Amino acid sequence: MIAHKLDTIKAVAATCEKDGNVEYYTCKTCGKYFSDKDGKKEITENSWVVKATGHQIVEEKAANEKGRWTAGKTLQKL
Repeated sequence: MIAHKLDTIKAVAATCEKDGNVEYYTCKTCGKYFSDKDGKKEITENSWVVKATGHQIVEEKAANEKGRWTAGKTLQKL
């Protein structure tokens, strides 16, 4: 059996618009993917992806030029 030569792919947090990933390892020798640094727990391609969180709509109130409160909606980044 040939020993794995693993590269570490660091974790990247997902944002409201962009996918992220958990830390995982790739083998230069066989091309397989692993969840552990010892190359014992094989995982499937893209199983490390953390989907973008999306935007959250929140209620926002603001005073207009006459001092009256008006309601509106705005996007909030998570």
